[in-house]
Amino acid sequence: MAVALAFIVLLAVVIVVSAPLRGAQRQRPDREREAKVADLLAAREAKYREIRDAELDHGTGKLSDSDYAALDSALRAEAVTILDELEAIGGPSGPGVLEQEDRVEEEQDGEDDRPAVQVALDERAAAERAGAGAHTEGT
Repeated sequence: MAVALAFIVLLAVVIVVSAPLRGAQRQRPDREREAKVADLLAAREAKYREIRDAELDHGTGKLSDSDYAALDSALRAEAVTILDELEAIGGPSGPGVLEQEDRVEEEQDGEDDRPAVQVALDERAAAERAGAGAHTEGT
């Protein structure tokens, strides 16, 4: 009886002590997936940067039309491959940092073209709409 009790206590100790090790093995695929997603996101941003650099080089005349066309199609094909890999492992498919920066710059450029009075009026109207929406939700 004492041997059976000692065996049960020893088994309980082994289970308790090895629990963190078993949990780490279950978490490994999640960590590997997160690392793969991070690598693919970095690759996506780098590829977008390469595409923008090629566009700039073409615009400044450093690349001929034929060289630009070949380089652009190759870079875009590589970008599509990266995006497909991201989609396959369930990574984020939203816009990258560079795309968001482009949108902000476009909005800022558009505001520079409008007179300051028009910008102020638009901002005031947006604030009034937001205030009216909050007021309506509160009642």
